Amino acid sequence: MNYNSTQYLQAAWIPTSYRAASESDRYNMMSSLKQLGVRRVYVDVWNQGKVYFVSPTMSKLIGNSGIGNDHLMWTLNAGNSLGIEVYAWFEYGFMCSYGDLSNNFAQYSKSKGWVLGQYSGFYWIDPANADVLSFTAGIMLDAVKGYMSKGLKGVQWDDHFATPVGLGRTSYQMDSAMSYMRSSLKTVPGAVMSLSPATLSVALSTYNVDWNKWGQNNYYDEVIPQIYRTTYDSFKTEFDYTTKNLGSTTKAKWTAAGIRVDGSGSPTPWADVNNMIWYSNANIKGAAVWYAHGIIELYPSNFKNIWG
Repeated sequence: MNYNSTQYLQAAWIPTSYRAASESDRYNMMSSLKQLGVRRVYVDVWNQGKVYFVSPTMSKLIGNSGIGNDHLMWTLNAGNSLGIEVYAWFEYGFMCSYGDLSNNFAQYSKSKGWVLGQYSGFYWIDPANADVLSFTAGIMLDAVKGYMSKGLKGVQWDDHFATPVGLGRTSYQMDSAMSYMRSSLKTVPGAVMSLSPATLSVALSTYNVDWNKWGQNNYYDEVIPQIYRTTYDSFKTEFDYTTKNLGSTTKAKWTAAGIRVDGSGSPTPWADVNNMIWYSNANIKGAAVWYAHGIIELYPSNFKNIWG
């Protein structure tokens, strides 16, 4: 069955490590996604203490050690040529590093008292700290102000735009952080705020993120919950729970389901992926796939059949 329809989002996430050896490498990857029906990408621009675009905020903080290759411009150049929308995805959110505090941004964060602690292997910085908020909003605005004129559609925060409950912060403090980010983005007309949070069933209890309330308060423009499951039945259960428990304003912002194709562990079987996309479309939602590798290298003919 072909699900291709302009009514539904057909998107993919692109990590910093995937097809990023050069600008031509990135173009070839984007060209493959285009052929397989992808119409929007969320490209990682904030990872392990580095931004992957020109950022005066980061340059001022720690210099060039905090800036990698301009993956955002590479992706925009390809997207503009191929007709694929591009969003700047800030994967690390309120995290400074994974495993240790060895990168320069993490060391700076530690020296300034920004680091809250470690959870699930990551070191997290403090969303209740005014300087942390100013920095985080600063890199977001650098991307928007520097690249919207070059085709950037908006920015996305994900499940790491959070503060794990075990690190001592509260949902009220995360509410305040999200309100701050929204107010900051509003200074740039036309910029879209996207959120891809943890599932509704765990976001508040584990990460202090009440994204249903955030949607009701219009703190973001679209939401793509990460309904990452390896079986269709478990996906459907979480999808239905989300549908039942969202307020009407938030539900209207629910653009697509985040669908896991591959990552750590075994890939999701195609039959389950197919049914997840079908079920999301049947409920007037699109699909955003984690991640581009699964579309291009695992199931290209399958995605070509349903999206191409």
